[in-house]
Amino acid sequence: MSEPITIRRAVIADAEGICAAHIASIRDVCARDYEPHEIAAWLANKTPSLYHNYIEKFDFWVATAGDRIAGFIDMHPGPREDEAEIGGLYLHPDFIGRGVGAMLMSKMLDLARARQVKHMLVFATRTARPFYERTGFRVVAPHEHIASTGVRIPSWRMEMEV
Repeated sequence: MSEPITIRRAVIADAEGICAAHIASIRDVCARDYEPHEIAAWLANKTPSLYHNYIEKFDFWVATAGDRIAGFIDMHPGPREDEAEIGGLYLHPDFIGRGVGAMLMSKMLDLARARQVKHMLVFATRTARPFYERTGFRVVAPHEHIASTGVRIPSWRMEMEV
């Protein structure tokens, strides 16, 4: 039997597990929708210390199963006062299809509503776009994330009213 999933605020000690889940998600899940050079560029700066500032500064939540990080989501203020942006939602491949993404998104939307956020945005990958659409986001425009290596990674700007 699989361990129950718990959603909680991330702490610095989670950084290594967050990094491992992020890398596995990009390598094993996103790789079906992106070219090898895009995946390599996407992974270029992923180290545990990358997540420290996000954990300390933003709303950063993890889904755990026992002592494993099953996934994570983070949210930070958007350009407008009543707006917030999902910085990322990634799941370790072992936990896809178990409702973990929906649990993380539900937590973040509840938090956004409690803070009177009216408008959410996200820059979704090809892989994540269908998930965000099922959650209520709509595509606004194509977008390109420019990786630290300069490689352009196609994505979409998506928005929803909360």
